[in-house]
Amino acid sequence: MRLSRSSDYAIRALIYLAGLREGESASGSVIASATGVGEPFLLKVLRQLVRARLILAQTGVGGGFRLNLPAEQISMLRVIEAVDGPLESGTCLVEDQACERKSWCSMHVVLAELHQHTLKVLSGTSIERLRRDSAVRRDFVESIASARG
Repeated sequence: MRLSRSSDYAIRALIYLAGLREGESASGSVIASATGVGEPFLLKVLRQLVRARLILAQTGVGGGFRLNLPAEQISMLRVIEAVDGPLESGTCLVEDQACERKSWCSMHVVLAELHQHTLKVLSGTSIERLRRDSAVRRDFVESIASARG
């Protein structure tokens, strides 16, 4: 499995928004800068997240984007499917196309099991967990850099 660029950017944006204080919003340009994503493309992704009701958009002075749900309730799977559509298991991992041999292919059973495990992990991984993990990793990297410097 490989995440699309859109899903990657959506997850980055949601992790950033999860770090904001309750009720606080951030503009598209602030989110783009904080996540290292180009603003025009990010805004398209943010619109998809608004349509999926994962975030809210408020226009005008003091407007911006904010989470519509608690970060604990937003799974990676929900974000990926909001941006890219449902994850399908019909693509052959060997030929990267629809599998025409799945009725008799011995690998298909294993790959279907892998797909189910992937869905389980993604649905069990919240944006809040990713936010916490990124903060821990960032602190660790900064402590190593300061110890060396």
